[in-house]
Amino acid sequence: MSDQAWRSYLERFHAEAPGVTERMLVRARDDGVDPYQWAAAAVPPGGLVVDVACGSAPVAEHLPGDRYVGVDRSAAELALAVQRIATRVVQADAAALPFADDSADTVTCLMGLMVTQPLESVQHEIRRILRPGG
Repeated sequence: MSDQAWRSYLERFHAEAPGVTERMLVRARDDGVDPYQWAAAAVPPGGLVVDVACGSAPVAEHLPGDRYVGVDRSAAELALAVQRIATRVVQADAAALPFADDSADTVTCLMGLMVTQPLESVQHEIRRILRPGG
């Protein structure tokens, strides 16, 4: 499947079912902890957290709002994030993140790397915005 065909598919999928990934994964609990709580607990204290391919931003529920910025291509997912959590979000492609070099202290990406294209560009962008030691 071409990159454009894949992007079109993802856009339709998330427009038709915003939050579907999070609704499924939140059920995957271990000792009462879901994957989003687990991921948020691994985030070091302090600094800016950029959540790439954030979907409806379930990680944001577990982090201070002034530290969190979610990034996703899907307007429907981001609208749900703002409605649910009233968090800071940015509509952008993961392969062209709208952040300065070395600006993020932590970058999270749950369930997103496997669907982002081209993966090498996304990885480059994550490295670019992550500060040294982040």
